Amino acid sequence: MSRSKGKKVQNTSAIVHRLTEAVFHSENYGLALKSVLKIIAEELDMPLGECRSKTPAHTEWTLQSLYAPGIDEKSRDNEPLQKVTADEFYKPGLDVLDEVWTAKISETDTQFPDHDAPMAVICLQITQNDGRNDLFRLFSDASPGKIKPIEKQLRTLLPELRPILKKKYSIHKLSHSEKRYRRLFYEDLNPNFTASADGSITDCNRAFIDLFGFKNRKAALQSSFNDRFTNYMHQVFFWEALDRGEKVKNHEMSATTEDGENVYILLKVVARHNQNQELDEFVGYIQDITQRKQTEVALRKSEERYRSLIETTNDWIWEIDENFCFTYSSLKIQTILGHELESVIGESIFKLMPENARAGAEEQFNGFAENQKAFVNREYAFKDADGEIAIFETSGIPLFNNNGIFYGYRGIAKEITERKNTEQQIAQLNDELEHKVIERTKMLQIANKELEAFSYSVSHDLRAPLRSIDGFSQALIEDYESELDETGKNYLERVRSAAQKMSTLIDDMIKLAKVSRTSIDIRTINLSEMAQSITDDLKERYPQRSTDITIEPGVVAAGDPNLLKVVLQNLLENAWKFTSKEDTTKIEVGCKQVEGETAYFVKDNGAGFDMNYAAKLFTPFQRLHKETDFPGTGIGLSTVQRIIHRHLGKIWAEGEPGRGATFYFTLNPNRSSMAGK
Repeated sequence: MSRSKGKKVQNTSAIVHRLTEAVFHSENYGLALKSVLKIIAEELDMPLGECRSKTPAHTEWTLQSLYAPGIDEKSRDNEPLQKVTADEFYKPGLDVLDEVWTAKISETDTQFPDHDAPMAVICLQITQNDGRNDLFRLFSDASPGKIKPIEKQLRTLLPELRPILKKKYSIHKLSHSEKRYRRLFYEDLNPNFTASADGSITDCNRAFIDLFGFKNRKAALQSSFNDRFTNYMHQVFFWEALDRGEKVKNHEMSATTEDGENVYILLKVVARHNQNQELDEFVGYIQDITQRKQTEVALRKSEERYRSLIETTNDWIWEIDENFCFTYSSLKIQTILGHELESVIGESIFKLMPENARAGAEEQFNGFAENQKAFVNREYAFKDADGEIAIFETSGIPLFNNNGIFYGYRGIAKEITERKNTEQQIAQLNDELEHKVIERTKMLQIANKELEAFSYSVSHDLRAPLRSIDGFSQALIEDYESELDETGKNYLERVRSAAQKMSTLIDDMIKLAKVSRTSIDIRTINLSEMAQSITDDLKERYPQRSTDITIEPGVVAAGDPNLLKVVLQNLLENAWKFTSKEDTTKIEVGCKQVEGETAYFVKDNGAGFDMNYAAKLFTPFQRLHKETDFPGTGIGLSTVQRIIHRHLGKIWAEGEPGRGATFYFTLNPNRSSMAGK
């Protein structure tokens, strides 16, 4: 609202001049409207006025027409008061000084506290090209007779005022559009730029600077877009299109940055030409598609690798639809089965199978498809182009579209015909071998029985003559002692010793044979307690010995108790025997980890042995020391080795002449969790 001080109506040209200055000196269109309202109110002595661009809401006026089209002047004063809405009072689209009304102020939407009498309201409307309506309402408390000159003055003023405001509004819209364009241009996340006719950059946004690696905006504005081309043909196309006045739209090209790196862009250019149709400047809009191009290149390379892998693999790659018809097949179907690729696509997979195998295969495939599950290493027979049968090991995975609907299988098939033939031959050979094993087993059983009979003969029939030789030799010594000289007695003693030695040797051989035939009863055994019992017995039998025996406590093993006792008995008695010449017998029993296995050991400080002859230790009847020094039959360690082998273990020894020996043995590695401490 503005209020004038009440001046007389001045010359129209002076008012127009004042209005023009006020309008074009206003910062924006809104301030220009306020200036116009104020000047008109002052110049035409209108005490109150307002300007609206929108219809006032929920407003009623009680009006009496002073002037309205089609109403005779003489009858105006007789027009009855009538109520009208704001929509009726404010009529958008009327580009003329419309009507003059008398309004009852107390019922209007505008409050005039100093006026309670009816006022004349003059409406002045300016309609812009974009549909905007600016309505000036000028209120006057002058008498009806004085309103007429004011109305006439406004009608004279309106044609001058309208183009001034329209021009100001156009400038306002242009400025607003320019600001909006600048804001969009600079804030756009995509690179944008403007350039002159020779390609020199005249403006750009931050995204353009970042994309091409300029140090700052100044450096970008000192460059040329021609420097960005990496391909001469792209540059030629670009300038020829602009010279012809054509738009460059979505042109894909490689561009170079300030650092010499390549980026891929999608370029759109809008050119501006002067009056002579010559290129004046152009605006470029860029989309950085480097990542997309890199993805496309990687995808293409991956596709090429996939294709080459499929076509070079020895396996057959295929795809079938939900009806089990081929939608794809690798070229291997030609080299493996001899079928032309064109003849297979669209055909059922079962058509390539032998007739006697189709029903079973179809039933299986239907089951797979019904459950929509993969299948692995299924064997199917296929016919080649000559009707020969080839066996394939086939695997497949179900295929689903973007909606999750099953539409077929993709699979791989590996020909195993030769392998199946080999397996058949192996099975036949196994049958033959099994038959031979049965025959050999029977022969071995017969041989074992004969060996048992021989052992019985040795243990009984051979022992009787040996006992006779020993007995009669002893009788000769006792009964004819006086008649025999020392030489004769010596001969008889040697005969008796040989007979006794042979008897002992026979006993050891029988024990060795029994080890091979005895069944094994695997249990958890405390080797420490077993070794302690054996050494205690040795100490009791030879109390005169000075001993230092160390047995590691808690050493357990999984094996046959009786057989492992034989092992420890032999090893400890050997250690006892070969330390007999030492001042103090030192024996150590324990276990340790050797190459991931539990190895049990018996160590002594006795005579030791030369490692060059270690292989002979476990051979029957082989001896590394003179019998006169250390008597024995040479069967004990062979018996130990046989027992260890029956436990699926291994035995070895380490020693040095005069510095003792250590015997190690392991048992079944599958029972290692039960062994050790």
